[in-house]
Amino acid sequence: VLAQIEIKKENKNEAKNILINIINKKNKTYSPMSLNLIIDNKLDNDENIVIYFDKIIGIRSLDNELKNLYKFKKAVFISETKSESEILEILKPIINSKSVWRVSAINFMKTYYTQKNNLSKAAEFQKLLEKNTK
Repeated sequence: VLAQIEIKKENKNEAKNILINIINKKNKTYSPMSLNLIIDNKLDNDENIVIYFDKIIGIRSLDNELKNLYKFKKAVFISETKSESEILEILKPIINSKSVWRVSAINFMKTYYTQKNNLSKAAEFQKLLEKNTK
């Protein structure tokens, strides 16, 4: 709440410091919310945000599906700047699981390859999507 007040007052550095502090406490409820606020309000650079994603994913008490959600969000976040192999490294465990985020991860990779004009790889992910709906 205090960070949101600071954001409204345009005290972005103060808000960022509060939110980073919360992330570092690795609270399963408030740390993910803090990361979302940092991203939504563009309070930090991409390199640091990737580190925050890793901290959230590393919270032991966080539900596995929430970890998968944050892995998926991290892959989407880095997709503009990182390599295909880095994105796949994050998403493969989700794609190869029964996670509720599996279809979203497959669909994301299909779209990713379509935008990169790699239609053969996009078709592979389309086949995975079709298998999943049977």
